Amino acid sequence: MSLTLHPGAVPLATFETLYWTGAAAKIDASFHPGVEKAAARIAEIAGGDAPVYGINTASANSPASASPPKT
Repeated sequence: MSLTLHPGAVPLATFETLYWTGAAAKIDASFHPGVEKAAARIAEIAGGDAPVYGINTASANSPASASPPKT
């Protein structure tokens, strides 16, 4: 069984099915361009010098302890 997810319109029952059955899930193909655009933006941010919470910080509790940019 494989479920196709439509971001922003996934009912709780679908998440329950995924959890309890271990069914495979995939994002509807119409959302792929947006996912790719977001991934490119995150890669750009992660490669920068500025600390950005949740992307290149070492800890959610300490944004001052940013991970160094990858070279």
